This record gives sequence, C-alpha cells and structure tokens, in this order.
Amino acid sequence: MSRIGLAVVLALGLIATPSVFGQTPPRRTCLPISERAGRDVGCWLIVAEPLGQLPRSEVFWHLDTFPTRSAAEAAKGPRGTVVEALGKVWLFTIREGEWRPSGGVRIAEVGPIFVKAGDQYTAQYAEGISNPGDVTPKHRHPGAEVWYTTAGGFCAEAADGKTYVGTAGQGVVIQADHSGWSMMTLVATGTEVRRSLFLVLHQSAHGWTAPAPEWTPKGLCNK
Repeated sequence: MSRIGLAVVLALGLIATPSVFGQTPPRRTCLPISERAGRDVGCWLIVAEPLGQLPRSEVFWHLDTFPTRSAAEAAKGPRGTVVEALGKVWLFTIREGEWRPSGGVRIAEVGPIFVKAGDQYTAQYAEGISNPGDVTPKHRHPGAEVWYTTAGGFCAEAADGKTYVGTAGQGVVIQADHSGWSMMTLVATGTEVRRSLFLVLHQSAHGWTAPAPEWTPKGLCNK
C-alpha cells in the first residue's frame, strides 16, 4: 500500500457517549487491554514501548501483518513491537520512510511524524473502538497522535482550529505544536462502528495523555 499520511495535531484518550435529553455524557478512561473483560467498544491500551532517542526529526509508523506471532517476532528489528489487535498479528515499527521488514504483508506507512532531536520517546499503542456519535472529551498529548482506521470513520477537531477526517484504510497524523503538546476532540462518524489502531509517540518524560480544560472546542465536526 502507498504511503499514507496527514499532518495534524493530537489524541484519543477518553470516550464519551453523546448527551441524551440534556444529561451529562458519561466518560470512559482508556484502560489496559488486560481489563477488557470481553468488552468491545472503548479505548484499550495495548503496550507502551520505550524507544529512546530517535535518529531523525521525521519518522514513520510502519504497520505490517503476519500469520503468527512467532513470524512477526522473527521479522522484528530496532524500534519494532509485535501487537495482537483487531483480530490480527501486527508488527509496528517506528523507522524512516520506505523501510520494510523481511516478510509480512504491508498494510500502511503513516507519516511523517515530527519529533525533537535528543529527546527520549515512548510509543503508546492502543485500540480505539467507538459507536457512531461517540465523542472523546478534549485532551492533550506530549507528542503526536497517529491513527490507522480499519472500519468506520471519525472527525477530529484540533486546537489549531482545523478538522481532520479519517476513514477506513487511511492514516492520520496529529502533530504536536512548537511547545511539544497538542489538544483535540474526536467524534465517530457514519453508521459503522469505528475501529482504529492508534499510536501516541510522546516524550518519555511525560505521561501519554492529560485533560485539556483550558481549551474550548468550536464544535466544527458538527457543522
């Protein structure tokens, strides 16, 4: 598949169901996948992979599938992580553009993702699954958030005043701003359950996500 990428600004940490009859939307924090307990819809944290200093200021998220976990482990190289998610075995790798593993099926190359030279980074990998109309509360990340969607779609409103649309088979990158942080909120669109893999490539000195109470979204995804 050809290189997929959109330069954008941030996140997906919490999920809220739209208000009904004026009630306050309930909020669900991202949970470790070990606490899934058979549930489907939600934000599920799979693994946090320390990457150390990255060799370039511009990297890409490479997504490849393998028939078995052992095959993926055999092909794994530096800054590679084997993940079982959305019914498949994946090799996720943070590398330069045009890189390929030995074997597997190439699904996507998403980027570029901009990082700061000399800083230590961690890759937080997760699944985001939401029903149509579900909305994430406003939040921030100390780095870029990157999505690859396999089903459904979403619209993200970022603090830069722009909206970004992701659909099945597309990658979206929400870049951090000059401060190293970014803010956004996301709504699942269409009629199909949204299923996304997502990466927060964040500075290891900070937690992967935090609330953003100072920002007021304009509801651009609802227009």
